[in-house]
Amino acid sequence: MRRLDDLAVCEESDRDCTDPGSFASYNEAYSALKLHDAHGPQCQRHLAATAFVAAEHD
Repeated sequence: MRRLDDLAVCEESDRDCTDPGSFASYNEAYSALKLHDAHGPQCQRHLAATAFVAAEHD
């Protein structure tokens, strides 16, 4: 059974899937990447976080 906190996080992550947004730090991007990981490549937020994290590793 999911906790209410888990549901809130899921709703929040679903809501901003179409907005890639911007990231101020590696940690912020990595958190978004993990939050949106289940959404896969169709998720704009996931793609943006992946690109930011990859750039920080270069």
